[in-house]
Amino acid sequence: MVQIPSKMFSHTMKMAMKHLASVCSAINYRTSKKLFNKGRRLVLT
Repeated sequence: MVQIPSKMFSHTMKMAMKHLASVCSAINYRTSKKLFNKGRRLVLT
């Protein structure tokens, strides 16, 4: 196993978490938009 400096590791983890968060928010935004459109259609009809 390669020895990784703890500072470097924590930085990498932080970046990964940030990336995951942005991906999750994008997915949530898309699905909520879909649900919103569906709900609006139900309300209109």
